[in-house]
Amino acid sequence: MDGILTWTVEGEETELGEGEALVIPRGAVHEFANRTDAYAKALAIATPGVIGPEFFQEVAVILDAAAGGPPDVDALVAVMLEHGLTPHPS
Repeated sequence: MDGILTWTVEGEETELGEGEALVIPRGAVHEFANRTDAYAKALAIATPGVIGPEFFQEVAVILDAAAGGPPDVDALVAVMLEHGLTPHPS
């Protein structure tokens, strides 16, 4: 919705900006990154709703604790596993 995010889905990179959309098939390995110095904001719709607000609240705590620096990856992995997600090794 703001800025530019680079999405990687099954190894293929796509840059998305304001007004653009991307469909990620269920089970596809994916990630996103903000490779710019500008703020970015996206809207994600997951259907069927397999992850609830608790997942995002727990991730927000980890990101806030990082104070703008790199987040605690082990803590993020633990939250993902707790909510039934499968982290992909980088």
